[in-house]
Amino acid sequence: MGVNASKQESTPRTVSQRSKLMSTKDDYISKMNEQLKKFDAEIDQLTGKARQMSAEMQAKYAEQLKTMRENRDAAMKKMQEIQAATEPALQKMKAGMDSAWEAMRKAFDKASSQIKK
Repeated sequence: MGVNASKQESTPRTVSQRSKLMSTKDDYISKMNEQLKKFDAEIDQLTGKARQMSAEMQAKYAEQLKTMRENRDAAMKKMQEIQAATEPALQKMKAGMDSAWEAMRKAFDKASSQIKK
């Protein structure tokens, strides 16, 4: 009887921990989705500004905008991998997503500062 009581006590903690992890995972995915939406809007805004520039300047910024979109696509792929991740893989994948986000942010900052000049 003591063994069963021990198992019953540990099960809710395990379920609770899994529930908390899923909540954390869902919160993280939600946060990344919001950031990707903001980034998409920023890319669209920069694309609009670039279109108002001379053809030479448009060509110059087209490559940077392409890089930004590629970084965004990489971040989206990482986020999809996180959505499908098992518990043990989650922390490693979050680090990869954070790296993808940082690359995206740097590309945006670089293009944005040059287009705004």
